[in-house]
Formats: sequence, structure tokens, C-alpha cells
Amino acid sequence: MGIGDIPRAVAEFRKSLALDPVSADTNHSLGLALLHGERYREAVDFLERARDLLPSVVSIRLDLAMGLRLSGMAEEALRECAMARHLNPSILRTSIEEALTYQALGQYNESLACLDALLAKSPHFLRARRLRAELLDEAERHEEAAREWEQIVSLSPEDPYLHASWGQALKRAGDATGALNRLQIAAHMAINSAPIQLMLAREALAQHEFILAQEVFDRTYPRAFQAEHRVQLLEIHLLLTLLAGKWIALVPFIADQHRLLADHPEIIPLEESAHLDGQTILRLGMSKDAARIHSGWLDLMEGAIQISDFEELVTRVLKSLLPPRPATRPEPVEEEIQPPAPAPAPAPVPTPITAPATVAIKVEEKASPEEPEIDREEPPVQEVVEKETPENPTAEAAGQAQDEASQSVEIRIEPDIPPRIAPAAVIVTPPEKAGRLAESLVKPQPNSR
Repeated sequence: MGIGDIPRAVAEFRKSLALDPVSADTNHSLGLALLHGERYREAVDFLERARDLLPSVVSIRLDLAMGLRLSGMAEEALRECAMARHLNPSILRTSIEEALTYQALGQYNESLACLDALLAKSPHFLRARRLRAELLDEAERHEEAAREWEQIVSLSPEDPYLHASWGQALKRAGDATGALNRLQIAAHMAINSAPIQLMLAREALAQHEFILAQEVFDRTYPRAFQAEHRVQLLEIHLLLTLLAGKWIALVPFIADQHRLLADHPEIIPLEESAHLDGQTILRLGMSKDAARIHSGWLDLMEGAIQISDFEELVTRVLKSLLPPRPATRPEPVEEEIQPPAPAPAPAPVPTPITAPATVAIKVEEKASPEEPEIDREEPPVQEVVEKETPENPTAEAAGQAQDEASQSVEIRIEPDIPPRIAPAAVIVTPPEKAGRLAESLVKPQPNSR
């Protein structure tokens, strides 16, 4: 029976029941139709009538137990299971219904005990193993649940949904790499399954495998026909766009979102389980502006704001990202520049006057080449008298010292020396050597011939 046929089926069974109100089969069938339509309290009424009409039929009691469990009457459901087991202990469904009822009560150990007893008799009972794996996950025994899913996949390796469930169990057990690999296998097996592709895209996004997540979106979104799947894929696309900083891509995103809401306004409000959890969003490390846009999208899907409000929010964020305009600089005011004042002339520094060094003059005679050499006595040389000059004379003393220094050497030539004898050389001698030079001059020289 398809989901779309349930209202019509309920209407047909009511017509039949009007013709025969005490028909156990009609009451049973109407009760099952109402169960599939999630109208549990109404279903219980018709199932109880069927049980009262046929109290020994185990299937009616187990269907009634299911209706009671879904209606929140777990204790009554357990009593019906006990009666069904008493009527036929070999029916495997009784253990399944008991396990589900204990699960509804939160009594996981009792539920697992029912399943373990069942699997001891039928180890390949796939439904019992799947329920056991789910119970282990709910009891936060994730590693045991992952091992149970591995056994389930070994029993039916061609089922992509079992691979996907195993991948989810590995994720809860802390094996992120194994989870992603198993989900990739499931997605490869069911390329057209939007739920499995969504599992893979979300896990890739959570593990920062953004390229893989984008590939999954690109191949899945055009094939997704249910509005719920499309809006979940759009959230992944929005997050990838914000993380990549492709702000211009928000324009076509808003257009897709607008078309989706126009075609399927019933998807608002979106169920909380349909979008990514807050912990995954926080671990993505989005910027403040990106987080504002995603938060606005969540408000849109919850019905808190309209699509126009979301567009305005995106526009404000995009404007805030634009670089600021350069400020207009005022024209500079020309100021008259005064020439700098001339620097004062430096004061004259007096030049110290230093007494000249003592000068010694040596007079040598040179015979004329025209006359024969004559023995002559060496004329006496006037003794050089040296006067001391003060080290730091004043201006007046310095002038007087200069006059005396110019007269420090006197040269007298005897009258009998012919005027043809002239000085041969003038030697300027430093003061420290003047004394020795004077002594050498006054010594008698041998006659030159």
C-alpha cells in the first residue's frame, strides 16, 4: 500500500465496515491503514475490536501491541506481547515487538536481552541485527554498534543503505576515516539516492573535504526531486560558498532558494534534523560575515523571516565587504616662506706669532779661475750669537723679537779680502742643529791649494 493510497484505503474500509461492523478482518485492515497514516489512537480502537472478535490470532495481538506502543501505552503493549508469546512461542516477531517496546521505555538491557535470545535461534535474522545495532548506538555503545553493522553488511553486502548505516556508526565510534570511506562506497553504489549522497556530503564537509562535498552537490542537486532533499543540499552549497569566500555566487544561490520556496512553500518550517547541527557549523570556522548569512538562512527556513529579509541581509553584508571610498583631501594653503636670516659672522681669531728659527750662514771662498791659487789664510768667521725667543710673546714682544731675530747673525769681512770672494751658499739650519754648525765653522780650516 502506497503512502498516497492510505486516505482512499481508509475510506474504502469504512464503507465495508458500515456494511459489516462485526467483521474482524475489516476492523483489522482499517486499524492497519490508520497505523500507516500515523493515526495511532484511532487505529487502536479498531485493532482492539478485531482482537476481541478473534482473540487467538497472534498477528492481531502483535499489531495491537504496535499500535499501543506508538500511542504511548507501552505497558499495555508488553501485555499483548506476552499473550502472543503464550499463544505461539515460535513466532520471531514477538521478540522484535517486545524489544521495541522496551526501547520505547528506555530499558535497553531488557531490549537487548530479547534480541540476543532471538539471534541465538536465528543468527541471520537481519531485522533483529539491525535493531540490535540501533539499540547499541542509543545506549552509547558505539564500538559494539559498529561491529554489529559490520556483521550486517557481511550478510547483505549489496545493500548500499547498510553500508551507509555502517559508516554512520563508524563516525559515532570515532573512526572518521573509516566513516568517510564507507559512505563513499555507499554513494558509489546508490548514485541516485539523495539521502545517501547527503550523508556523504555532510561528512565530507565536517571533515573539511570541501572539494569532495562540492562534487557530491554538483552531481546530486540536479537529480534531487524531493523539496526536503533539495533544501538540505542548498545548505551545503551555501556553506561551501561562504567558506570559499565566493560572495558573488550568493546571487544565483538566492535565485535557487527563491524558486524552491515558490514551488514548495510547505517545507517551511524545516525540521531541526534536516539541517546541520551546531557543533559541525562551529568546527567549520567561518568568518563573522559568513556566520551572519548562514544564521539568516536558518531563520528563513524556520519561518522567522521572509525571503526579502534574507536578500536584504545578504546585500548589507556584501556592501560591508566593499573597500571604503578614499577620503577627499583639502587643497593645501600656500604660505609665504620667509628667507632665513643670515648667520652672524664669526669673530676673528688672532693668529699667533711664532719667532723665526735661528739662521746660520756659512761663507765659503771660491778662487777665481783666472788667477792662480794663492795660499791664503781662512778668514775668521764671525761667531753666531743666538738669542732665545719667548714661547708665547705678546704683540709688542713679538715685534721686538722679530727685529732682534733678523739681526741675530752678523757677518763681517776683513778689508784685505778681495771683493771677488763672494758667499757661495746660504744654508738654513733648524735651531737644534745651529749650535753644532756654528762650532764647525769657527774651527780653523787647512789652507786649500
